[in-house]
Amino acid sequence: MTRNLLLGLGLVVFAIGGIVWWVLESSGVAIVETQRADGSLRRTHVWYVREGNALWLEAGRPGHGWYQDLQAHPKVHFQSPDLSGTFDAATVPGPQAHRYVRRLLAEKYGLRDQILGWAVDTSASIAVKLDPTSPSQQP
Repeated sequence: MTRNLLLGLGLVVFAIGGIVWWVLESSGVAIVETQRADGSLRRTHVWYVREGNALWLEAGRPGHGWYQDLQAHPKVHFQSPDLSGTFDAATVPGPQAHRYVRRLLAEKYGLRDQILGWAVDTSASIAVKLDPTSPSQQP
């Protein structure tokens, strides 16, 4: 009985891991490269919304490493399947910006955003806007 219970729990954990991967990584994901305090680079997978020349990201909480990095070094490199370049990052504080970026992400990611909202508290997330420094279109 214990072995079957452990096997069942293992399958549930595996299934949850698969759902989390699908929610976070299946499509519409970019890499933002930030500079750590020690000068090394950090590559983080992020959801993003493109709005004109600007990009909008969301930091789930202020303690995220990539978010801390851009506070000290606001120039970041962004790479997605359709856009690559250097951008100036700026935190956009306040509830209006929070609601705005949440709406943009919900529109783009749909069901995946809803599922993420069940698992992660996004009520205190922070809007981050990237303005182009030298973006270039990728084929």
